[in-house]
Amino acid sequence: MRPRQSLALLAVALSLALACATPRAQPAPTRSPANTAPAASGADAAAPPDAPAPRHLTIGISSADSSAVLWTARDAGLFARYGLDVDVPYLSGVKAVQSLVAHQTEYGLISGRTTSDAYLAGADVVLLAGLSTTIAFQIFGTPGLAQPADLRGQTIGITQFGASTDFAARQSLRRFGMEADRDYSLFQTGGTPESLAALQSGGVQAAVLSSPSTITARRAGLPMVLDVGELGIPYVGGALAVNRDFLAQEPDVSRRVLKAIVESIHYAKTNPAPTKEIIGRYLQTSDDDVLQETYDLQIQRNLQRTPTVSLEGIQTVLDTVADENPRARELAPATLVDPTLLQELEASGFIKQLWGD
Repeated sequence: MRPRQSLALLAVALSLALACATPRAQPAPTRSPANTAPAASGADAAAPPDAPAPRHLTIGISSADSSAVLWTARDAGLFARYGLDVDVPYLSGVKAVQSLVAHQTEYGLISGRTTSDAYLAGADVVLLAGLSTTIAFQIFGTPGLAQPADLRGQTIGITQFGASTDFAARQSLRRFGMEADRDYSLFQTGGTPESLAALQSGGVQAAVLSSPSTITARRAGLPMVLDVGELGIPYVGGALAVNRDFLAQEPDVSRRVLKAIVESIHYAKTNPAPTKEIIGRYLQTSDDDVLQETYDLQIQRNLQRTPTVSLEGIQTVLDTVADENPRARELAPATLVDPTLLQELEASGFIKQLWGD
């Protein structure tokens, strides 16, 4: 399946979601074992006496790559501190954006690429906060591949066309003078673990991986050919998305969500041990190497004190989308972002006070 076909399927899926959408549906999704984990030790899970009544919300995530700050906000009691009862279920593929568009979830943690595709397909979604400002992937290869030039003529495993892994491969290798289909081939595997399995079995000669698959690859003796994150490519890999109508109807809910996320960023960066414990519960691992690498990438490298959505990162996405959908050339990056509430938190001194500035 080529990118155009993938985008067509996304458009169909979103059209069905839009057709079925009901304004403010609020389901009670089944909580996964990870979502019922106790609060991290030492966390203040109790809301102050004057806090609003708990409001149940769901933030659907499409991958674990930018989710640690949400897990921390939930398990360290920070959502609860702002009167919120939040589920963060994993919704594979395009389900995170489908559920958001259909108002089955209130928020989604999705990429800038997914957001632009959804908007161009007719969904009125907007980004409130950016939890990843670059592409934090690594390309591993079979033994003998040592540098990007070695990927010429090879097949590289990605999760799916249009996904962040696809973007990572195309954008990073373009910087070494290589283009997909001309210099190398891309193969959809369906998921990051599947990409690693394809690499190990010889189905592909390289794969775009993220933690913890990177740990497994290194332990298997596979060489890292390129650290895409070190290239500093502007990108919105994970951002908090919401429907504009929900934002307009309940702005205070989004304000409280953002406060919890901003406080979670501070908590995660200044409390590595309990944060890694939380990450371990969601990834269902106690492997120190996995936890440290995930923490370093998601928390220390990717998170900003103020989680602004990078307009430069959105433009990078739109430039890529325009190759498949010319309408993207007419779309200004600011159309996909509403910075109002985050700017309000900055102006109030809320963020500076957290950091003691």
